[in-house]
Amino acid sequence: MKKRILVIGPVTAEIDIKNCTFANGEVAEPFDYEIAPGGAASIGACAVSRLGGEAIVCSCVGNDEFGSSLV
Repeated sequence: MKKRILVIGPVTAEIDIKNCTFANGEVAEPFDYEIAPGGAASIGACAVSRLGGEAIVCSCVGNDEFGSSLV
């Protein structure tokens, strides 16, 4: 039987901006971006799962497009 671990903490949407260039000290418009799940609770849950356990995540998310994508 797998051990069940409760992970409590933040779950966030991390935005990775790619190919952002600087010209004359100013930030240019991003060429491309990627949104990925992140945060301490999700990273901890992945670690528990990789070690053979069963992770249960307890967190709060926002009532916006990022929050709904994390649920």
